[in-house]
Amino acid sequence: MNKLEFQEANHSYTLGGKNLISVTQAIKLILGEKYEGVAEEVLATAASYGTKIHELIERLEKGQALNYLDLSEKEMQTIEDYKRIKNFESKYVEHRVHYKDLYAGTIDGVGENIIYDIKTTASVEYDYIALQLSLYLMAYDEKNYDSYKAYCLHFPKRERAKKIRVALLEKDAILKIIGIIEDKLGGGENDE
Repeated sequence: MNKLEFQEANHSYTLGGKNLISVTQAIKLILGEKYEGVAEEVLATAASYGTKIHELIERLEKGQALNYLDLSEKEMQTIEDYKRIKNFESKYVEHRVHYKDLYAGTIDGVGENIIYDIKTTASVEYDYIALQLSLYLMAYDEKNYDSYKAYCLHFPKRERAKKIRVALLEKDAILKIIGIIEDKLGGGENDE
């Protein structure tokens, strides 16, 4: 069995020497470019905040020690909100998956029949997150797809965090979308 490899420097995935597109790239093939026209400095600031929050939550999940004296007020609020909204245990955090030899990604978290993603954007784009979590779930547990619930743990910069239930796409619908992704990538050259 081939091992999925992730290259941090260029955020790319390979499986047995074959390059796979990321879930983000797969979504762009379906929904288009999400941040077209947004200034680079705005995107960089948002990415920095998102990375910081993701790393903080990952440390909480892994039970790693935090130096509370080094945390900002927003980071302290994030910890408080995280404990308030997340009422389930995680089995995996930052879990890499792939769907056949087509696409790969890193799921923020998986619980018992739960899949979730952490968002730090000002607002949640429901079509995007539903497609994202559906693609992740097909890669993680296609066989039991219909038994999962999906959530977005939303940590916007200027508001309190909340847990949002996300309606996953019907399995037939996500399989059709995967077929469209395959077609856009060259019509079947990714088949096993």
